[in-house]
Amino acid sequence: MSYTLQTSLADSLGSPQLSARKTVTPTNNTFMSGRKTVGNVEVEIALTVSPGNCMLLNRGATDILTVGYATGDYEIDIPPGESALLRPAAAKAVTSLFILSSGTADVENLDFMIRAA
Repeated sequence: MSYTLQTSLADSLGSPQLSARKTVTPTNNTFMSGRKTVGNVEVEIALTVSPGNCMLLNRGATDILTVGYATGDYEIDIPPGESALLRPAAAKAVTSLFILSSGTADVENLDFMIRAA
């Protein structure tokens, strides 16, 4: 996947314009993001990067999301409409995040962005 940034400048007097375009193609896995549906059954996000900063956003309106680094072991609560920034300790060797909702229905309510360490 590549990303392109394009910009241009011009004044109102008709002077010459300046434009620039830059395309970047990442060469390694330094970032991952997505959206997950979470309910009352544990959901796993298998990490494709060694996590540095993990930003999690609970998009739900009523349910609390609980997050942990091991199945059944939840350390963080994220109230509805709020976010959490996690920095797993390197000693934990985190390879997945595990999420569970306080509600009973499956709702597409978790956005995540994870930057490699």
